[in-house]
Amino acid sequence: MTFTSDSHFEKGVENGMIPEFVDLLDIAIKELQTEDEYLRGAVAANPGTYPSNGKGNLSGLLRFNNERYYQYVVGKGLLRSYPYIVGLEKGKEMFDLTLKGPGQVNGFYAAVEMKRYMTPAGKVEPPEIQRDIQELLNAKARLENAMILIFSANLRQISIIEKNLKDLAKELNTDRDNWEYRFFPTFSNEGESVYFWIAGYEVPLISPSGA
Repeated sequence: MTFTSDSHFEKGVENGMIPEFVDLLDIAIKELQTEDEYLRGAVAANPGTYPSNGKGNLSGLLRFNNERYYQYVVGKGLLRSYPYIVGLEKGKEMFDLTLKGPGQVNGFYAAVEMKRYMTPAGKVEPPEIQRDIQELLNAKARLENAMILIFSANLRQISIIEKNLKDLAKELNTDRDNWEYRFFPTFSNEGESVYFWIAGYEVPLISPSGA
């Protein structure tokens, strides 16, 4: 399949994000766009039920705006080439996604908590995301690495992504520069041109002092 020039896959500064998480973001956005295009194609192939002039019939992933669905798409997509064993809802904390090295018995190479960030004012989700960050920190004895992965969408302007991510980083008391994002163009359920985007933040399991 072809990814448009309007998609953003190139690596940014990353500011110390481990390469495995950079790769995870790259794979995740491509898998999500593939799923988006599949859904849009499926609807287009059934015009008797979904007329082409229906403004809500342009949407893909946002047709099923469900956190667990997005988690599944990402987990499934990692199976093909990611060099770690992928699990969903694993550990006593039921982490959204876990990664183990081949033959690893104890703990996890990494755990990833995934959340939608899509309410209009963006005030509902930060407390939930903060709880996930704390849960990852509480489990640091069994984790080598940890990440928060956000799913979001907004009108098709990169400046809006930047503003929303800056606002989220502030709400979570994190440094915006430590977040990395990817996006692709799609449509909302109202037929608006939007970007679907993901953002990753590597949760520091070791304090700056090394404690």
